[in-house]
Amino acid sequence: MAVSAEAIEDEFSSFGINLNENELNNCIGLCVRYTLSEEELADNWVAFSSSLPSNDQSLKESSLKKFDEYLEKQKKTTVIPINSQITNETEVPKTPANVGTKRQIDLVSPELPLKNSTPSLDVIGKYKNRTNSLNALVQYGDPRTNWIGERWEPNIQIWRKMGEYKYMYQSLRDVSYVFDDLIDYMGSIIVEENDLGEVANVSQQHPDPVICVGRICCEAADARLNSKSVLLQGSVSSSKGGTTSLDVSEVANYALFPGQVVAVRGSNPTGKIINVSEIYYPKVESPMSLKPSADKGILQMVVACGPFHIGDSLNFSPLEDFLKYVVNSKPQLCLLLGPIISARKLNANNWPSNLTFKEELDRVVNLIDLKLGESETKVYIVASSMECSETPVYPTPPFRVPSKNISVVSDPVKMRIEDLKVNLTSSDIFRHLTDQEIKYGGTYASREERILQYLLEQKSMYPLYPPSLHMNIDYVQWENYARIEETPHIIVLPSDYKGFIKAVNGILFVNPERLVKNDSGGTFARIAVDMNAEDVSSQITAEIVYI
Repeated sequence: MAVSAEAIEDEFSSFGINLNENELNNCIGLCVRYTLSEEELADNWVAFSSSLPSNDQSLKESSLKKFDEYLEKQKKTTVIPINSQITNETEVPKTPANVGTKRQIDLVSPELPLKNSTPSLDVIGKYKNRTNSLNALVQYGDPRTNWIGERWEPNIQIWRKMGEYKYMYQSLRDVSYVFDDLIDYMGSIIVEENDLGEVANVSQQHPDPVICVGRICCEAADARLNSKSVLLQGSVSSSKGGTTSLDVSEVANYALFPGQVVAVRGSNPTGKIINVSEIYYPKVESPMSLKPSADKGILQMVVACGPFHIGDSLNFSPLEDFLKYVVNSKPQLCLLLGPIISARKLNANNWPSNLTFKEELDRVVNLIDLKLGESETKVYIVASSMECSETPVYPTPPFRVPSKNISVVSDPVKMRIEDLKVNLTSSDIFRHLTDQEIKYGGTYASREERILQYLLEQKSMYPLYPPSLHMNIDYVQWENYARIEETPHIIVLPSDYKGFIKAVNGILFVNPERLVKNDSGGTFARIAVDMNAEDVSSQITAEIVYI
């Protein structure tokens, strides 16, 4: 956190207080320790000094000691106002390391020593002594020997760019409207695609089989879904928002998860439980063909997902090695999916740096800019709700970086590279769905194929509700940014699960896994697309390789 001595002097002088050099240094130390701006420090001093018996506003040593105690107490009892808007200039909380240590220095200095910022020698040795560098974990398509990028510049567009927004201002009514619209919209698609006819109320008595449409829920909100706890919630227009239990014991095969919109055929003789005989799901649209063009060549992109540091240290050796690979292979596009510094690995309790979270993030971005800023490779960072310096909210707005050569985009994000549509997310929706789904029977070739099908059927990058406990979702923004309006050609969704590349209904799914895994080197993905081909799925070569 950079503190300006001149700004502190200006703020205190506006209250008629002139500071000497010693008082100014003490004020700088207090700003750093309590992460206060110059204006906030002056305001706090005025509020504190007005309660002194003498009403003396001079910053003498005895007063400063009491002021220090006052700020400590204020810090423990601070409540963020409900109507405050957090921006990148005023981040809350902006936590420095070692809060108990007074400093009178500018924490932005790159020459500051880092405390405990290096992992153990065993961990370093394990990474440096790896023998599988650039070995392929997974391959898709025809094997490719040349991964050096061709020199042409693709046109890249971001669909519906996200800016900062006031998160968590949603009311329960707002959320109910979002899900009610979702049930009506997806339900109408299912009914039309399967020619199901009239839709009945889910909670009314129906001795004969009828069609009901709704959203799958669990009987207990904090429990895992099972075959005995499945509920169907109808929309206001079709069922007045009613909810009814489902008996799926007679269904030949099913795959369900909370938040999924389906149609069911069954009878409801008591009005309390639908005896389901068949479940209908939305059909998946195939992506549009590309328009071949003679002036386009092979599009090459590399994709790596964070965290990019080893364990709970700030050692970024895997990232540095990845950047060296990018420099040498010269792809047209480099995609870095957050978190860069993981909040699950590092937080205020074990923060090893003298820099704040945001300053350390900026330093890593400067490293990326130093290595790739002058190259012809376009660099995009996908924000993450698990980034230690950013607000844990999804959809996640892009954060600001001190570089004009690197673009930061939201999570999720939809990119259009020439005619190629690519959707990306840094959230682990694959794992979250895997943890919550139930299935019986079915003809899916693999678990991966089944989970990935959910995203396409529900037309959403995060269809699970309630979400994982790690996810704080603003559903008003989710409706604007997380829906899949157009079927993409490629979807990138990193996961803690083993990396995979799967083609489902003509859409290629890529899980590059993590660049750092188990405190050692992980994997990244490299993808080559023949932009002259109409059928993208047959003209893609992709690999997941070890760093």
